[in-house]
Amino acid sequence: WISRIIQREATRRIIQQYGKVVSAYINKDENGASKRNGVVTFDTIESANVAKRELQNFKIGDSTLFVNELMTKD
Repeated sequence: WISRIIQREATRRIIQQYGKVVSAYINKDENGASKRNGVVTFDTIESANVAKRELQNFKIGDSTLFVNELMTKD
């Protein structure tokens, strides 16, 4: 449990290095446990693109980040 909190904080600090984070959330299952994926929205497309490029396959603890662009209908 503690290691998950530390890993979440490390992830937050790493992601914030690439720009202002407008929103971020972790997807959870029906029991409230992390599904080990989430969505981060940056204030600029430039920040998002740099984060996407720099964080692809980035290792944090025992996890590897896989970064994809989220497309919306609008």
